[in-house]
Amino acid sequence: MRNFTHSRHGKLIGLVLPALLPAAALAEPLAFDTQPAPATTVAPTNPLVEPPKLPPGRILLLPFQPANPNDTQPWLGKSIQESMAADLTVAAPDRVVSSTQPAASLDQAIALGKQNDSRYVIVGGFTTVDHVLRVTGQVFDVETGKAVAALKVTGDPSEIFHMEDALALQ
Repeated sequence: MRNFTHSRHGKLIGLVLPALLPAAALAEPLAFDTQPAPATTVAPTNPLVEPPKLPPGRILLLPFQPANPNDTQPWLGKSIQESMAADLTVAAPDRVVSSTQPAASLDQAIALGKQNDSRYVIVGGFTTVDHVLRVTGQVFDVETGKAVAALKVTGDPSEIFHMEDALALQ
């Protein structure tokens, strides 16, 4: 097991756990198992952490594109999209739609959002330098065309599943 802290929930855990557990239980450092869940697990549940509350409206999730058109792992974009769709569907059931059509520009992403009657569109990309993978993205309001959130995660490509989970939590 490795120690794992997610900045958004680390503070919450630090505030809630002392009130729930006896002092002796907190004497040992907390370690979270970061190994992937078995394939039969739909979504992890944690009574201390609720999925983020999202404003109303349909969310269009586009495939993440490689920054380098000659990338040797183009499948990563579809993997990131599918993982995010699964995680967002838990937080916003019946609101997430995916497209197989990538957007070549912000204008095209907004147009796809309008065609799909979406309030938000999520676009992103990825790049690999040496043995480091960075995934970035943005959430755009389809009506205004303005970015309302940014997404970024960086890590070892072998940790892609953990990176996808962290990205969806943003």
